Amino acid sequence: MRKGIFNNDSQAAQVLGFDKLKQETSINGSAGFTLQPAKGLFITVDGYIIKVKDRIVITSNITDSRLADPQVVGEGNAVESGRFFANAIDTETKGVDVVVSYDWKLAGGSLNINLAGNYTETKITDFHFPENLGTPKMNSLVRIRSILLKPYPQKQKHLWDLRME
Repeated sequence: MRKGIFNNDSQAAQVLGFDKLKQETSINGSAGFTLQPAKGLFITVDGYIIKVKDRIVITSNITDSRLADPQVVGEGNAVESGRFFANAIDTETKGVDVVVSYDWKLAGGSLNINLAGNYTETKITDFHFPENLGTPKMNSLVRIRSILLKPYPQKQKHLWDLRME
């Protein structure tokens, strides 16, 4: 029996009801402004939103008795378990970047102080999965959330950087 990652043209993917992959689509928007409230003090604020539809992700390991049945998948195509790429989710990311800089003339030179921060939030807005999978759908959703959102906590509030030159 085989285990592995199978493409969406494989017999295993077809038996489970996975569609062929399609291109992700996205819509994004951004806006920003710059202020100079005092001499040498500059503030910039930029906001953004990105919506991705049919985002391609990889499933968790799926075990299904149909995959091991040669009468269903065909002789030589039996599989113990597999992972599949799928257009399984829609996501929305929104955030704001803030940069505050101050140029200070000091002892015949200059001191530049920059403070930069970012707040980002990513969430899964919809989940598309073959209906006939049942329980593995939840396992895949948990795995997708952990892979997609782990490097980017759902709400990042502590990304600040202070530089002085």
